[in-house]
Amino acid sequence: MSTHRAISLYRSILRQHRRKLPYEMRQLGDKYVSEEFRRHREEKEGGSFLPKFFAEWDGYVAMLESQTPKTGFGAPLDATRHGELNDEQKGMLAQLRKETAEAMNRNG
Repeated sequence: MSTHRAISLYRSILRQHRRKLPYEMRQLGDKYVSEEFRRHREEKEGGSFLPKFFAEWDGYVAMLESQTPKTGFGAPLDATRHGELNDEQKGMLAQLRKETAEAMNRNG
C-alpha cells in the first residue's frame, strides 16, 4: 500500500470522526477504520484493489465533510453496491450495523 497516501487518508478520516461523530460512533468508526487499513496494508501497488480502496475511503471523507448533526450520519447502501460486496464484506457490514445499533441504544 502506498504508505504516504494511506497515512494521509487515514488521518483525514480520523480528523473527520473527531469533528463530526458523536463519541460512541467515533469510537466504533475509529476501530473499524484502523482494522480496515491494517488488514490491507500489505496490498501491492499497481493492482486493481488499492485504487478502489482509496476511492471508497475518499468518498467516505467527502460524505462526512458534508454532513451535520441535523442531516444525520451515514448514507444508505444501494442494492447495486451491496451486490458488489463479497461474503466477508457482507459479514463485516452486518457486524458494523449490529455494533452501531448497540452503541446508539446505550446512548439513548
